[in-house]
Amino acid sequence: MNRIIISIGQAIWLVLFFVATAYAQSYSASTRNIGGPLFGAAIAALICYRARRRAIGGWLLYYYINVYGGALIIGIMTLASLSNYYPQNWADKSLYTLFIISTIPTDLANIAEIIVASFLINKRFRSTSTVNLLRGIFIFAFIFSIIGLGIDLGHWKESIPFDILGMIWPAIWFFYFTLSKRVNLAFKRNEWDYHVFSSKDAITAEMEQTMPTHTPDQIKKYRKKATLYIVISIFVLILGTVIVSKLGKDFRGLQTIVAIIVMAWGMGWYSISKGYSRSLGLLLGLLSWIGLIILYFLEDKNRRVLSNIEAANSALGVRYNQDSAKEATMGIFSRLFGTSSDIQKQLETLYIPMFQMMMGMTLPQAKSTFHDLYKLAENEAKAEGSINLPINLGDILLEKESTRQETKSMLAKRRKEGVRDEDIRWWMNRHELDRKMMIKVDDISKLALFKKLMEEDRLSEEEAAKEVKKYFPIFGDPDDASTSSGDDRPLPFELKDRINIYIQKGSQTDPAKYKKEIAESSSFNALIRKEIKKGNV
Repeated sequence: MNRIIISIGQAIWLVLFFVATAYAQSYSASTRNIGGPLFGAAIAALICYRARRRAIGGWLLYYYINVYGGALIIGIMTLASLSNYYPQNWADKSLYTLFIISTIPTDLANIAEIIVASFLINKRFRSTSTVNLLRGIFIFAFIFSIIGLGIDLGHWKESIPFDILGMIWPAIWFFYFTLSKRVNLAFKRNEWDYHVFSSKDAITAEMEQTMPTHTPDQIKKYRKKATLYIVISIFVLILGTVIVSKLGKDFRGLQTIVAIIVMAWGMGWYSISKGYSRSLGLLLGLLSWIGLIILYFLEDKNRRVLSNIEAANSALGVRYNQDSAKEATMGIFSRLFGTSSDIQKQLETLYIPMFQMMMGMTLPQAKSTFHDLYKLAENEAKAEGSINLPINLGDILLEKESTRQETKSMLAKRRKEGVRDEDIRWWMNRHELDRKMMIKVDDISKLALFKKLMEEDRLSEEEAAKEVKKYFPIFGDPDDASTSSGDDRPLPFELKDRINIYIQKGSQTDPAKYKKEIAESSSFNALIRKEIKKGNV
């Protein structure tokens, strides 16, 4: 006689703690109040312990509480936040795409898990293949939780704890459905009689008949394969990092994927050598690299810095080389193999004290910020092919102006904006990384104001961008009228030094007049163009 239903008394207790424990068990739901979930989890544990001698009892009952209780809470929370799934409610479509990537796959995994777990209760569907399908869903949810963690590290940090839970729960249940004697008996062998589960010794005896065995030679062979794959995995990781460091091409995403696959395969062979399934080893391989993946995301703050800067620049209409996003980071191991160049040391001496004095950073913060920005600048220059431009480029351009029509035409556009020979020399007669660093530091200042206006003053993205344009010069191609027109168009970079002098003079000699002129102008660029015509810049 099947005894798969818990007693009436247990069912009543289940209802009493159901809502509280659902939050604790749902790896996709979020809450800040942990008291209720912990209380509910404790009662759930008691009920599951009381039912441990039944087919669905113990940890398996706890799993089904997790599935159905979590499903209810997830459904309620999804309905409450349904507007987040409508693209028209997102100003930044790229953020909407990231949101969908970080939520939809795990939502689908939850739905699939509920369906397959429910099938296992039905006698018709109890089989090894159905259990394996459920384990595959756990792996799917685990992988996309890692992806969600990476996205949330850059955009929604408040969701990070729940991404970590999203990795922990599928991993736990994968191990359980791989190793559990109860699962093997109830779902794979379809043993649901009470006497089978009424004694721990009986369960152990049943399981010993199904344990896989291997000869010593086979075990040695499997371990050799495992060692080989693990060594190859580490070699791929280090070799890929050296390539990144020496060639400036970032294959980190590819190298990490290859390393993880090889490591997982190696752990699969190791798992077989220990008498377990290959699938268990594959997940062990994935778990062994969680720390490395998280470290990559946490260590490479410059990836997030670039993302934020590009978002602000996009709103401001600033257009730089878009390929730099793909070349933005070098990774943790590249720092071990890399060396500091002369220009890097010179810029360190300039910017690190500046960050400390002007931005209130500690020395470690200033060094870290400089390093991140420098790598952004360096990889952008490498992507553009401008890393080795001569440091006397300004003199060369002025010399070629009279003989090369292309150079003459390029400089004519700048002269039309008020650029002089000394401006060209000031901007062009310096290292390319020096120029890039100036731009990056300017971007940080604009980004800080942009974020403040949006987060603290509650301005829209368009309103915040308009305010930033009133207080900061926007540099770029003067012919770019895609986001602005007339005197609001971008200014040539060559005017930067003269503009800095004008800003310093205006803010010190007559601050009230200076602020009034800014307020009356459509943008800071329009003010500068007006002042250039007057001869004040």
